[in-house]
Amino acid sequence: QSKHGTLLQTKNLRLDLSQQRFSTADRFLFARPGITIKGKGLDADDTLGTFTILEHPEVDATGESSGILSLQKTEQSEQHLRLTCQGPMTVRRVLDNQNQSAGAWVHATQGTHILLENENQQAEISCDTAKIFLHKNPETGKFDLERAELEAIPHLTVQQGSNHVQAERGIIEWSTNRSHFTGNVTGSFVPKEGSKPVQFRAQELTDLGDKIHAAGTVELDGLLEDQEEKTIATCDRFFWNKEQEAGTLFGKPWVVVQRGTSTLRAARILIPNPNALILQGPKRVRMKQDHKDRSEVIAFTAKGDISVALDTRRIQMANQCSVFSKDFRLSADRIDVQLP
Repeated sequence: QSKHGTLLQTKNLRLDLSQQRFSTADRFLFARPGITIKGKGLDADDTLGTFTILEHPEVDATGESSGILSLQKTEQSEQHLRLTCQGPMTVRRVLDNQNQSAGAWVHATQGTHILLENENQQAEISCDTAKIFLHKNPETGKFDLERAELEAIPHLTVQQGSNHVQAERGIIEWSTNRSHFTGNVTGSFVPKEGSKPVQFRAQELTDLGDKIHAAGTVELDGLLEDQEEKTIATCDRFFWNKEQEAGTLFGKPWVVVQRGTSTLRAARILIPNPNALILQGPKRVRMKQDHKDRSEVIAFTAKGDISVALDTRRIQMANQCSVFSKDFRLSADRIDVQLP
């Protein structure tokens, strides 16, 4: 044990002076203030600046970090990290400009599992490989979780409460509160506190804590609050702002929203609140009305915006509006429709 608090404990330790390396085939414990590393089988340089754990490696560190996924509180809080994998695992110390320890890169392979806990929440990450940077806080001496680069086949999994993501690759940056996932991304997020999770599918997802951006054939289920009809939206790009409880969907050529027997198509759809839609650009609303003796399809078009209020079942249109079916057509500058 050194005067700086570094401890290396094992049954048998081999020192190769010619190669300037430590090694052991036994179980060992390596500890510094704020971090503990253990496993079976160790190969390290004589400064313990870079070393490899061969079997059953485990890292425990305590530092500060914010939440992993969106809509979590972004204030820094003390967080405990536990990292395990089947092995091998490589740990490489990083030095600053004054040749002092600035942290460590940890490269975990095969069946990597990360558990993060603080007083308010718990998060779990499962993947094949993970490259993690632990930043040493010069004031506290503890190790803050700063960045994680994750990969897995067929997918990695991140779970934090109702927020859930699966993807082929992911990068999480705690210093900027940014998460970026690519490759067949699926999962769920909570659009606002207390609401039900929204299920999503996309090729790319960027999570900025209070904002979400999804791209590449995006499918959303449950984004709107209305409980009477199932709503599925398909688009090319999706933005959501948690603080404003509002979002925008973009499509080429169309955003398509399917609600029961109704279909809404537009180049762009705004969601000013969870009970409203505003259709912009080229657009059309198609609704199927069931009567006692027949069914009727009614279509709505307009050059201006079409606003749909889900809670009051009201449709408002402006500028060259048309409402038509097989049997009739109505055209006007403005049309206000109250649905039954």
